[in-house]
Amino acid sequence: MGISPVISGLVKKHVELQTKLRDLEFEADNAEDEISHIAKTIKILDPDYPTEELRPKRRRFRRINSEVGNLKRFVGEYVASQCSEFTNKQVAEHLIAADKVRVRASDTAYLTLRIGIHLKQLSVLGMIQQVGRLKSKNAIRWKKVS
Repeated sequence: MGISPVISGLVKKHVELQTKLRDLEFEADNAEDEISHIAKTIKILDPDYPTEELRPKRRRFRRINSEVGNLKRFVGEYVASQCSEFTNKQVAEHLIAADKVRVRASDTAYLTLRIGIHLKQLSVLGMIQQVGRLKSKNAIRWKKVS
């Protein structure tokens, strides 16, 4: 009896990930060497420069931008499934709960804004209409056109 195709595939993936991890560790070591070299060069040119205070730039990753096409589709699917009124925030909460879009808590407002843009586009196409606004200026109530 031989190795099952599932085990064979998992072993292959395991080896692939180990190789990727080794390559990333090698890249990290090279980057540390380059950073050290640059810091020493700065110290040669200006011995009083506080190189210890240099920190990496903080990046904000917004997965939403890379999923704009999917977001538009997900919003369309949500609208098609709705019978009652809804708001941008309700759509955002539904997509997050359904694990359709993964965002950090700090990006929820951005997601709600992006959904609002897609809902406006759907209203221009005549698929939904604005029913009213809630107290918050971005909280627009929508309903599907029958």
